[in-house]
Amino acid sequence: MVAACTLGLTGALAGLAVLGPGSVVLTVAAAILWGGAFTAIPVCLQAAVLRIAPRAAGPASALYVVAFQIGIGGGSLAGAALVGYGLLRELPAVGAALVAVGALVLLAGRGAFPVRGAADGP
Repeated sequence: MVAACTLGLTGALAGLAVLGPGSVVLTVAAAILWGGAFTAIPVCLQAAVLRIAPRAAGPASALYVVAFQIGIGGGSLAGAALVGYGLLRELPAVGAALVAVGALVLLAGRGAFPVRGAADGP
């Protein structure tokens, strides 16, 4: 599910970069896709963390939150730098490239979060 969401997020940002300028309809459609994909990612990642470390749910959740906050801060810092250099139009393309790299890393490391069946237990 996270892979599908990152691919949707990449498509939304690429659409904003290529087709969005000058088209209100495409911008709104990309924003809806972006919002839907990004809304699901934290839930899926949190579920994966809890599935992998059920006996250490508190510390695992804390580490997840810290990592997520670092990502938010890093993205804000990078976005502010791009805007500061007058590269606002390039922001969706840079975001699409970064999310695409994240999707590739995710797909390459799928074994880090193995899926357990209901019969496996916690």
